Amino acid sequence: LFVDLVVNGRADCTLAELWEKDGELWIAPATLRAAGIAIEGDEPIELKQAPGFTANYDAAAQRLYLDVAPSLLPTSRIRAKAAIRHVTQVDPGFVLNYDAYVQFWGASTSASLWSEQRAFSDLATVSNSGILRFGGMSRTGYVRYDTRIRAVDTERALSFTAGDLITHSLPWSSSVRLGGIGIARNFRIRPDLVTVPLPSFSGQATVPSAVDLFVNGYRQQQASVEPGRFVLDQIPVVTGAGEARIVTTDATGRQVETVVPFYVAPDLLQQGMLDFAVEAGALRRGYGLS
Repeated sequence: LFVDLVVNGRADCTLAELWEKDGELWIAPATLRAAGIAIEGDEPIELKQAPGFTANYDAAAQRLYLDVAPSLLPTSRIRAKAAIRHVTQVDPGFVLNYDAYVQFWGASTSASLWSEQRAFSDLATVSNSGILRFGGMSRTGYVRYDTRIRAVDTERALSFTAGDLITHSLPWSSSVRLGGIGIARNFRIRPDLVTVPLPSFSGQATVPSAVDLFVNGYRQQQASVEPGRFVLDQIPVVTGAGEARIVTTDATGRQVETVVPFYVAPDLLQQGMLDFAVEAGALRRGYGLS
């Protein structure tokens, strides 16, 4: 016989070759594999006695209905949509920031003028900051704070700095001010990158179903899955401890709910990512004083 094959309520829309003999239903393993069923061997299978199968042949409609254990069906992987990366466009420009302060007390007068000059283009940013003081107990004159040139590589999320810089540090170390050069990874210039390892949530559906993923009560993902196992992979969730609720709903409205606790460590990196900083230079002493 040549019949329509329906696996767990999903029509394959192809004809399958079926043998019927003395009330038994025989089918070739290659036909089952073509329908997405993980079966081994090449000998024909008697469906009514094969473990993991429930077969029902509808002669009038020329259809073979198979209910297969989810473990024999392929695994569907559902991933969140990747964040859209917007390429940064930089036009040349110049910024002047300033803050003036004047104080009178008795016959004395003191004044200060802090300023920052910054010029930028698509190649790099050059900046300088300092303060000009007059009168009072502070030394009269100009004190330079920081002068640097900085460039970024958005494709590789790298920052290059030459001049005055503050070194990166680890949780058990401290930063210092240097006059020198540095190169460091900077994920802040790539907000489309998800750097933390994200949890995966798995489940299984016996028939075609809709899957909803709720994280701490908010729906994060909605998708349709075919019969079999499914994995919700790389779904952005909140950092720290949380609770995920996976709800599968079939065509009849029957729901199955699974609750999974999770923890996302914001200090960890996904596999294949590298974070680093290399700086070299001379210590700046008397910063802000001389």
